[in-house]
Amino acid sequence: MGSNGGSNITPLRKTLPLRVLKPDVNNIKNLAQKLKKVQRIIFMGKFGKILDLLEVNVQVDALTALAQLFDPPFRCFKEFQLAPTLEEFELIMRYPMKGSKPYQYMEHYPSLKTIAEMFDIPIKEIEDNRTNKDNLIGFPIKYLEEKAINLARDGKWDTFMDVLALIIYGIVLFPTIKDFVDFMAIYVFLAYKQRGENPVPTILAYIYCTLDFRHEKEGGLIHCCSPILYFWFVKHIFQDMHQLNTKSKKEWANVLANLNERTIQCPYVALRQLGYPMKKPPIMDVTKSFVIHGRDVYDASLLRIRKSWRDVVRRGQELGPRSCGIGEEYHNWVKKRALEVKLPFHSTIITPKVVTT
Repeated sequence: MGSNGGSNITPLRKTLPLRVLKPDVNNIKNLAQKLKKVQRIIFMGKFGKILDLLEVNVQVDALTALAQLFDPPFRCFKEFQLAPTLEEFELIMRYPMKGSKPYQYMEHYPSLKTIAEMFDIPIKEIEDNRTNKDNLIGFPIKYLEEKAINLARDGKWDTFMDVLALIIYGIVLFPTIKDFVDFMAIYVFLAYKQRGENPVPTILAYIYCTLDFRHEKEGGLIHCCSPILYFWFVKHIFQDMHQLNTKSKKEWANVLANLNERTIQCPYVALRQLGYPMKKPPIMDVTKSFVIHGRDVYDASLLRIRKSWRDVVRRGQELGPRSCGIGEEYHNWVKKRALEVKLPFHSTIITPKVVTT
């Protein structure tokens, strides 16, 4: 990345009234502390680095400021042209995509019998604690936490780990309602646990869909995996996120407004982008959003999407022609795009250095 070397200031647009659902993880952290060192290693081997997400101190003002810059048609944060990728998320979560299948919702949520058998809970108890909250079916977090405590007390550590992971899936990875684990999160967890289906594409899509929806509605509550999005964001800017001081909304806006090619770090996406410079503006057809709501699982469009995910064609490990810049057409398009959509904060338009050869 690089600055355009000028001081072109784009006119500002109105900021959106956005809020972020930040998970309360204190009780979950207390449950995680019941695991001894060897058990934590086993847990990470089973479920990746999801315990690390409990230690991410999300500053919601950072995410509300970041979300202002989201450009729905191009699925990126327009000011510094970064976008979360599968490669980054699989590294953050330690859920390798290679050799795994992405999660795909099939025809129905798991049966109560399946849930009861997986978590060693009598089916009558499952039926009694199943709750309908805001038209979503699931379990209150308090019930699952009590179940985990009892499993630890009885020394049933394998099942304890499963319940702990399920809680993290419902409260951290796929949050919908505060202190509630709905059947969607349970189904994604069981698909990973039983069939090895990777949740990373779903987490990434959930974030994009939420940001897109909130821009469409011009505000509202952002409910997605905020620890992953926050971790991804700050790691591009700060060397040590654990020593990051709490900042106000205005301070985070200033951070975003003053980013440049020397302050943005892209360690995770370097290999993906190496050798494939942006030379021309994107094809407009690819900017059209394709979001399906409430379709039947046998809908032809959904069936084609599932087939595409089953038959992913990998580009391979070869690198493209040596180059680290962009073409002048793309350079000019970026400046024009910023003027068209406007930015929420005063800032110099940032674009990579133009390549002329």
